[in-house]
Amino acid sequence: MIARAIVASAFVVGGCFEPVYTNGIPCSEANTCPTGEQCYSNHTCHFEQPGECDVVAQTNCPLGEKCGMASTLAMKTRCMADGPLQVDDACDDGADRCAHGLGCLFGVCRRFCSGAPDECGMDATCTTNGVWSWCTQRCDPIEQDCEAIAGFAQACYVRTDGPAECYIPAAQHAIGETCMYLDDCVAGAGCDGLDRVCRAYCDLAAPSCAPPATCMKTNLSNRWGVCR
Repeated sequence: MIARAIVASAFVVGGCFEPVYTNGIPCSEANTCPTGEQCYSNHTCHFEQPGECDVVAQTNCPLGEKCGMASTLAMKTRCMADGPLQVDDACDDGADRCAHGLGCLFGVCRRFCSGAPDECGMDATCTTNGVWSWCTQRCDPIEQDCEAIAGFAQACYVRTDGPAECYIPAAQHAIGETCMYLDDCVAGAGCDGLDRVCRAYCDLAAPSCAPPATCMKTNLSNRWGVCR
């Protein structure tokens, strides 16, 4: 008989017997855990989740479940059932039915990322909204070569000095109109941080602005500027 050397000690709290577990016995997908325990992603048995789950590493959830967002507004996670929806499928932010390793962000199933080099592949980059990070398509803000996802048209925006990124536009402000966020402007234009006005993107190395405007560098990129 195999000894279950997982109980370190025991104590009584409020009249209830409370076991204290130091580690779990090995397990597999074949449900080899003792009654009342579950097999987790690290392939050990536990009565309780052994720690907060991680949406990128997909750790600390029972096998067959994924680590997902408890809220889209705060960095809180929880284990939940794997869903059938795949990358770039349309989804409901209030009911995450995306597959393992994906989360429903802004109505689309997206793969979580940590920002490691080439983590998202050659044609994508890791972007963030300050709370969650996900893989998105790299693009050219002049060519506007973003592909539509989940039935939504995307536009290419310059966000940092890294690759330009595809976003579903939050608004459709025309060139010359005021804006607040980088994705407030129509495709081909970005929100100029100098005075919060939508201006056309330009390539600093090969400017093509219509006179009298010239291609001016912004604080976002050393390659892409705006026609000002």
